[in-house]
Amino acid sequence: MTPVITPSLRQARRLVIKIGSALLVDEAAGAIQHARLAGLAEDVVQLRRAGAEVMIVTGSRTALEYFLEPLTRTIQRSMREG
Repeated sequence: MTPVITPSLRQARRLVIKIGSALLVDEAAGAIQHARLAGLAEDVVQLRRAGAEVMIVTGSRTALEYFLEPLTRTIQRSMREG
């Protein structure tokens, strides 16, 4: 995957990339999207080579929460039904 580095991005000295864990985790399969994670890493490498300082900010949910969500839902459902 080749990042799109626009002229304004080339001039940027500092970039903040906000990414939600939903983009990196396949919720249905309960697995990490390795290809997307690798693509993000490639993008960051290219931006760093262009001279930018890059910071990645994630959402409030963690990947662990995605893995535990089915269990959490089951427990909550059983408590409502019980």
